[in-house]
Amino acid sequence: MVAPSLPVKNTQHNMAMKHLNLILAFLVGLSSVAQAKDYEMQIGPEILADGNVNNGALWVIYGSARLAALQQRDKARKKSANDSGDDFTIELAGRQMMVAIMDESATGRETTEPYFQILKGIAAAGFLDEYVVAAFALPGWTIPATNIGAFDFSGFESWARDHPLGDRHPTPVLTVPKNGKAHPDIPGQELENPAQLPVAREACVNIRKQADQQWKVWQKQAKRLNGRAIAAENRAEFIQAIQWLARKNVPPDGATWVSPKPAVLAYTSGYCSVELGDLASALDKLRAAVELYPTSMTSRMELVTVLNQLQRFDESEQIIDESLGMTNNRCDLARIYRRRGYMRIDQGRLPEARADYVKSLEFEPGHQVALSELLVIDQELEKAGALKPGEAYKAPPPGESTAIAMICQ
Repeated sequence: MVAPSLPVKNTQHNMAMKHLNLILAFLVGLSSVAQAKDYEMQIGPEILADGNVNNGALWVIYGSARLAALQQRDKARKKSANDSGDDFTIELAGRQMMVAIMDESATGRETTEPYFQILKGIAAAGFLDEYVVAAFALPGWTIPATNIGAFDFSGFESWARDHPLGDRHPTPVLTVPKNGKAHPDIPGQELENPAQLPVAREACVNIRKQADQQWKVWQKQAKRLNGRAIAAENRAEFIQAIQWLARKNVPPDGATWVSPKPAVLAYTSGYCSVELGDLASALDKLRAAVELYPTSMTSRMELVTVLNQLQRFDESEQIIDESLGMTNNRCDLARIYRRRGYMRIDQGRLPEARADYVKSLEFEPGHQVALSELLVIDQELEKAGALKPGEAYKAPPPGESTAIAMICQ
């Protein structure tokens, strides 16, 4: 069988390239990758410099599996919001094929690249899907609903502590479409936030208007995504957001990683709606911000503020409880406990409010608002006989608190 010509870009090491081309031609001739006329495989120089031909062959097999997955994706969708040569299912297909070849063929067994054995160990432990997200996910990727529901990131994290993976996770082969996009565009990245908050109340009229206009632009873009939009700054946040989705309700189309910018627009509009006294609009936009960017504690705490003003304390409590389980950041934790303490003052639950403010000071010692609120609470509790003289909160001497306060600011 004669394989069609498949472009491979590189000019170094002609003899090695010739050998790899033969391997690639054989693979293409035996698979559906022969139809990959809309893509090209780009092989990095590190493969050509490797003295073990089997190492290079395994990477070519990885690239061929990616090409086959791209062809399958293009047949399944008339038009995709991700028009690049990269996505979760594409990367996963490549790594899965490498593992299969290592298990079943001499080519895989005779490789000398240490990374291949790490990859094989990950797959044997049942965490290949989680690893692909943790090591390679990019904005623009879509995670299918079936994977979201099946991920076990906690298990993977626990396993990885006992099986160090190192910092080297190579991808020396790219699959690139004719448009030249090796990786996806970042959805929402081009949007512009009209202001840096906080701002004066009088400025909020125009700022909210501009934010709402940009939000409408985003809503049109979001409809074209392959999955539900989920914003994140980095892979750790994206994984956390996926876990949040799995606990709540997995969207049928999966989740697409987008820029935080659309969520910032919704937050800006919600913030200014609060400043303008329009709590109904604030509630709508802040809910949208949290749904889009669930790991943002800033949006969550602003939403809690609005719910408290509306006396919807049960909803506030739910958001606070959920938020406490979503962050280990001491500044965020301090802010969450302060917000709950304030809410409990409004509810007349002074002993619980006191406990929240004390807890907040464990994470951010010396915070002046927390200390001021505690002083008032302790005075009221002493008047009511619920706190004995001398039991009032005593702030520790300045020291560590100054540095932490500067960090949290």
